[in-house]
Amino acid sequence: MNNCDIIVSVRCIVFNHEPYLRQCLDGIVMQQTDFRFEAFVHDDASTDGSADIIREYAERYPDIIKPYIEEENLYSKKDGSFRRVTYSPENLRGKYIAQCEGDDYWTDPLKLQKQVDYLEAHPDCMLCFTNATMHWEDGSGKPDRLFAPNLEERDYAGPEMTADWITPTASFVFRRDILDTDFYHQVIAHPKVSIVGDIPLVLTCARFGQVHALQDVTCVYRRQANGFVLKANSRKQLAMGDYRYCLYKVFGREYLESAVHTSLYRYRLALSIAKREHNAGNIARICGRIARVYICHPRYALKRFKQVLQERKERLASQ
Repeated sequence: MNNCDIIVSVRCIVFNHEPYLRQCLDGIVMQQTDFRFEAFVHDDASTDGSADIIREYAERYPDIIKPYIEEENLYSKKDGSFRRVTYSPENLRGKYIAQCEGDDYWTDPLKLQKQVDYLEAHPDCMLCFTNATMHWEDGSGKPDRLFAPNLEERDYAGPEMTADWITPTASFVFRRDILDTDFYHQVIAHPKVSIVGDIPLVLTCARFGQVHALQDVTCVYRRQANGFVLKANSRKQLAMGDYRYCLYKVFGREYLESAVHTSLYRYRLALSIAKREHNAGNIARICGRIARVYICHPRYALKRFKQVLQERKERLASQ
């Protein structure tokens, strides 16, 4: 490798992450590599002290930390400007892209080196990920656990990753070229599939090559009480169900079974929340979505229904 080039660009997205940001940036600057890397740290108009911390680290580590401080929040515009800026080739110059949002952090100083070594040795591999420690930040006192307890060191196919999501975003290192494919641009243009970025990215990588897991635990993924999934109301959970259901329409029928199973899970969760909200309109809409899935895909839906009954039976037996 030519050490005069940027080999890895770290995409670090920040919004009101002041309590966690130093730990995140420390995990980046501690990386030990035999190649050059830099971190594009994008603050989306935070209202806390995040921008000041980014500027501080940019002064201390000017060869690594490249700050980008917004004056207005791009994500809330929903006009594509957030993605255009944070995935811009001018800002992400590396051959590979790593990801670490401002409330997550890396714990292994050799994380980037290990993953780049694998990708360099396996040109057919589009994305390399690792395991992570899941840490709950909701004050519940839940113990830390592995993000993917049964993760094996091997290649993973797209459908098995969507059936049981095993790829922590903070562990990704992928080939930047994947972002330039026509297929990826079609994926992110889909109005329902584009609401979450990590799954379409991983599945696009799986479409063009291998996705490989290393068993190393290299990072910490924080579950936030105010995160998208945990704070989602019935409308947002319904959108997540639609998103999961549409994956097979974009990526192919090999994803149909996992799309049915995961969308039904989201719809049932949305229905439970809608009942607590006493939202009759959403209850009707969600019931309609559930009925559609059962009518259109009875074999997969029945299989999922039996699985849910078995899981419930096992839970009751263990109590």
